[in-house]
Amino acid sequence: MADDEAVLALRVAGRPLHRRPYRAHSVPGSVHPPLAAALVRLAGVEPGMTVLDPCCGAGTLLLESPGLRLGVDASLDALACARANGLAALTHADAGHLPVATGSVDRVLVNPPWGRQVEARAGLATSPARLWYETGRVLRPDGLAAALLPEPEVSGLRTKTAMPIRIAGRPAFLVLLA
Repeated sequence: MADDEAVLALRVAGRPLHRRPYRAHSVPGSVHPPLAAALVRLAGVEPGMTVLDPCCGAGTLLLESPGLRLGVDASLDALACARANGLAALTHADAGHLPVATGSVDRVLVNPPWGRQVEARAGLATSPARLWYETGRVLRPDGLAAALLPEPEVSGLRTKTAMPIRIAGRPAFLVLLA
């Protein structure tokens, strides 16, 4: 309570919204499901779209998305978690060198390694800009990327929206890129 105002929170569902039935496994750096759902909504993902997560980890962003879901990760352990959580279209590769056709993706959803819980490796370690180059390459001309980032801008793509949030007390951004 502050001054003459109080906030009352009520649970509207039978269990907390962050407890999703699909989420049996996670890996360090996994996105909290409600935050993943917010990123999917920000990106405007609709059924029938092709959605790519080039750093898919345990697959939370993709599992919150409708449409054709493609996951890529450099970690075999992360891909095993994503499979156990129910994803099928998964590829072991580096996000800096995506095995995806140019102009074939409607939306890219990504929570790239920030170097806090998960260190970047391979192509991302030597050039983080490779991820953004590859993102721009695989997107259709009218495609969008939505990212969870420590900064509101990236090289090579235009920031359309940057919504400030806090994760574990640290500033972050939900960013929509074109």
